[in-house]
Amino acid sequence: MLSRIIKFGVYCALAYGIYYVFTLYVVYTIAQTAKSECNFNRDEIQELKSKKASNLEIEMFMHKKFSCLKEKQTPIQAFFFPVPENWINPPPGSVTYDDIPDS
Repeated sequence: MLSRIIKFGVYCALAYGIYYVFTLYVVYTIAQTAKSECNFNRDEIQELKSKKASNLEIEMFMHKKFSCLKEKQTPIQAFFFPVPENWINPPPGSVTYDDIPDS
């Protein structure tokens, strides 16, 4: 009986480890897609911050980049990490240049 419990625990830990590694891989592939196909660029983001971009400019930037990412996602990526609709169409005035993190 004790050996079955231990064996079950080991199988659960193994399944969790596989799931964790798989989700890390999915995040990695999303980052690669964002960088290579959707041209997410840190310099462009910092330029928005340095010029104190208007809310409309930031919202258009977000719409362009995250629409591309949502379009390019595979079904597995979309299942684990879907792009939220409010990233694609942020509510007016919800994002300002102060919200952009420093690099």
